[in-house]
Amino acid sequence: LEQLQISLEDAQRELGYTEVTAPISGTNTNRMVTLGDQVQIGHHLFDLVDFNSIVARVYVPEKYLHQLRTGLSARLSSQASNSAEHVARVKRISPIVDPTSGTIKVTIDVGSQAGMRPGMYVDVELVVATHAEAVLIPKRAVIYENDQMFVYRLGSDTEEQRVERVFIEPALTDKFFIE
Repeated sequence: LEQLQISLEDAQRELGYTEVTAPISGTNTNRMVTLGDQVQIGHHLFDLVDFNSIVARVYVPEKYLHQLRTGLSARLSSQASNSAEHVARVKRISPIVDPTSGTIKVTIDVGSQAGMRPGMYVDVELVVATHAEAVLIPKRAVIYENDQMFVYRLGSDTEEQRVERVFIEPALTDKFFIE
């Protein structure tokens, strides 16, 4: 009877080793084992993804180091999301500069947003400055000539409608506009 009780305790302990738990909560995206497979400690069984903590990693040239800070706003777009822009924030900035590429690793906190999935390639625009009352000109209205930029505007003469050519110096730019 004592030997059977010891065998039962051993079997219950061995059964306790069959339960697999994950250190994080998430969604199972890949299963590497099937029912009945023999596994060892440390064997890779599943891939889990936490869709609420999606991040984008970008590498920024070191000349922009003075403009970077945590909490900085970022805009993300992807070809897969039909050019919809997603808003994100800078979560972490690496304390070192990669000496081979001269870039700084910046982690962008995307979070859980519709249309964004882990593993996607995205275009990231870091918003380093904003000007509230800036004059914006669509980029397609700008004419380039000999390294200079011009636009045409309707003159202020009320009797004669004249168009005048205006030289511009760009300040800030985004995908569609120039300040």
